[in-house]
Amino acid sequence: REFLGFTDNQEFLRAVALARLAVVRRYVAKLIYESQLHASDDLARAADLYAELQTGATRFKTSPIEYLSDLDDGFYSASYVRPWAFEVQLREHLRMRYGQRWWGSRRAGNFLKEIWETGDRFTADEMAAQIGIGPIAFDLLIAEFNQLLR
Repeated sequence: REFLGFTDNQEFLRAVALARLAVVRRYVAKLIYESQLHASDDLARAADLYAELQTGATRFKTSPIEYLSDLDDGFYSASYVRPWAFEVQLREHLRMRYGQRWWGSRRAGNFLKEIWETGDRFTADEMAAQIGIGPIAFDLLIAEFNQLLR
């Protein structure tokens, strides 16, 4: 809005939020599926469970045939879901610490450079604790979707 003069942006923001929500819901469903798959000995139900969870989460019909090809080792889907929640918490932290226009603050930029210099040395949970915003929670992520999609 400020830099591009894109003032009538509600429809655009809603479309971006819907696309992002679909991805987040898909990965949460993957995580639930992987958790249930590894906790059960009932592999006969795995394909249908996968299709049910993915179809329910994304509202797109998902074929049961993909139940193994969409499986990640070591609950990799959690490596996406937790950082998405961390991202929203970090933005809120920046807003509270540096103001509504935090992205224009040199101090906020220096702070971000400082934490990015660590690369992937820390998990999202460790980074959240170091910054003082942890533990990672999903409330702000859910609230952001609710706000953008109402």
